[in-house]
Amino acid sequence: MKVNGVHKLTLIVALAIAQAAAAGEIQLKGAASVAHDQPITLGDVATLKGADAQALAGIVLRTQSTEHSDDTGLVHISMRYVREILDEEQVNWGKLAISGDDCVVRVRGAKPRTHAVQKGAEQDQPYDRGDPAPVLIDERPTVRNLVAKTLARHYDVRLTDLKILYRESDQDFLDRVEWHRRVEIRPTASGRSGVTPIRIRFYEDERIVDDRAIRVTAEVRKTAVLLATDVRRGETISERHVRVQDRWLSPGSHTMDSIDEVVGQKVRSKLHAGALLHPEDLEPPVLIRRGELVNVKCLSGSIVLSARARAMADGAEGELIELRLDGSKKSFLGRVDARGRAIVDVDQMRGTARAEGEERGASS
Repeated sequence: MKVNGVHKLTLIVALAIAQAAAAGEIQLKGAASVAHDQPITLGDVATLKGADAQALAGIVLRTQSTEHSDDTGLVHISMRYVREILDEEQVNWGKLAISGDDCVVRVRGAKPRTHAVQKGAEQDQPYDRGDPAPVLIDERPTVRNLVAKTLARHYDVRLTDLKILYRESDQDFLDRVEWHRRVEIRPTASGRSGVTPIRIRFYEDERIVDDRAIRVTAEVRKTAVLLATDVRRGETISERHVRVQDRWLSPGSHTMDSIDEVVGQKVRSKLHAGALLHPEDLEPPVLIRRGELVNVKCLSGSIVLSARARAMADGAEGELIELRLDGSKKSFLGRVDARGRAIVDVDQMRGTARAEGEERGASS
């Protein structure tokens, strides 16, 4: 059904509801900078509007900025990568909209990398005393065994795909055998960082009789896609460019794990053979260009209204972008569905807005 008369009024009202339902906006900056010894957070790379978005400012996108910078000391943070991190955090996309360009982060104080230590350096390193070691457990309920099993669940891997490095000062404590006491082991940080603080509590007769904190460094074995040849900036990846291999990596290393996911995509910058491919290395196909007139399908119950609106940002499949009807000063959000087409599900957004109101009412 195309828009005219009453239908246009209905569509405008529906889009107003859609606009009101989004309680926060994440707008990626084109550029940002961080110190070389600091993590890159969402607040560094995006302008956050609204309480729901601002509450996410501290989410870590990269644990150490220098580990992910290119030859020039830059880190490329793509919108798709940010979405993946936020999906891990289980954010409510009904309350949030994301827009803007991919962000190029300048790492202050970073030394330019040579080819020998680019991204391809995320390989198995020579094994020495300072490396995480394979997990070897027995049937005894030692603190070490209990920690290893907990971390395997925390990182969602098998014990055979986990390596752990403990501090020397914790060795005696880790070798304690706890046959009778109940032990609570709780990682106190997300699984993205290789360095994980852990809280360990011991219970007797419903009382906490000991409370310890330790830190461990972990690596997990992952299937990763890496380059078999050098590729130029803007080059389209084909099967001859890539191969897969199991690697020991930080749990927070977001690497591509399927050749099918990367073939046909373009690379953002020059990369060398041996480099692991990350989502931000790749440029997903843009289905809607900024300034383009797109077909908007507005879904409300059994009614489907169609309209033409102008895109205020580029968008790949699945991304929420800002749209505006010609002649209107107000914008609304639509999800990119196909080339030149976006979808606005008003019922879903209305339900989100209602749930928010009930939640606020219950807490007041």
